[in-house]
Amino acid sequence: MKKLFFLLCTLLSSSTFAQSVYTGTIDKYPIEVILNVYSDDEIQGIYVYSSNDEPINISGTIKNKVLSILEKDAKEKVTGKMVIDKFSTKATQLSGTWTNPTGTKSFKIALTKKYDLDDGEGIAWSNRELLQKVTSGNQYFKIVLSKAKDDYQARVKALKVFEKKTDKLLQTIAVDCQSMGINSVETGDFNFDGQADISLFESSYAGANTSSKYFLLDSNGQYKDSGFEGVSLTFDEKTKRITEVNQCCAGSQYTSTLYKVANNKMVKLEQHCFIYDEKKQDFIERKWKDCQ
Repeated sequence: MKKLFFLLCTLLSSSTFAQSVYTGTIDKYPIEVILNVYSDDEIQGIYVYSSNDEPINISGTIKNKVLSILEKDAKEKVTGKMVIDKFSTKATQLSGTWTNPTGTKSFKIALTKKYDLDDGEGIAWSNRELLQKVTSGNQYFKIVLSKAKDDYQARVKALKVFEKKTDKLLQTIAVDCQSMGINSVETGDFNFDGQADISLFESSYAGANTSSKYFLLDSNGQYKDSGFEGVSLTFDEKTKRITEVNQCCAGSQYTSTLYKVANNKMVKLEQHCFIYDEKKQDFIERKWKDCQ
């Protein structure tokens, strides 16, 4: 939940100016690149080599039409640098160089824009795939986005599961959710059976409240909708408990509900109501009906 709250705060504090998908090469190696360009000329994104489909985090800045990018591993160690000259969000062709951290190796980059993921009134497009930042075992994920003319933002209409290296489509799941861009999919053991499941961001509500859809891995290697429902659910694999926290009234009160999982169903164990006390400058537990 903390990670999701941070992502929501990031989106609110710096609006996305453009989100684009590119294909191309570094040297002779095929790649796919997703760039989010923000209004302050910061960029965030990922890219993958088509040979292994392992997303690499990238971030950078635009200055004087030069896009400077750092790529980092999971431990935030810089593994490479990219420089794209004459960068423009409207350009269909981009070129530059990739350099290793020590500067001893350098390769040419050539990119072609595949499509933009435009928001706004009066814009319509459909069935555009967006690679996700997380993977699970030998699988990677893409969401399928469509933008209706009457909607300001695109919605996720499907979640696709692919096999790494072969790009074989393993499963398509029909959905209708809000998008969190490349951060829409998360992994976790949501029914505490020792297997990695996946979740898809569904919606944001008032304050920090969010919801997600949870898909459990079955014995046939397919993901099935769990039917788990709740606001801002967190999963504790140690205690094998699920906690729901629902904020209300500009953050002045919240409810906390604890669940266990039995036969792949959420079973309520206890629930509590907390209301902020101005005199004590703290949240005080009250009767459940006081939060209703």
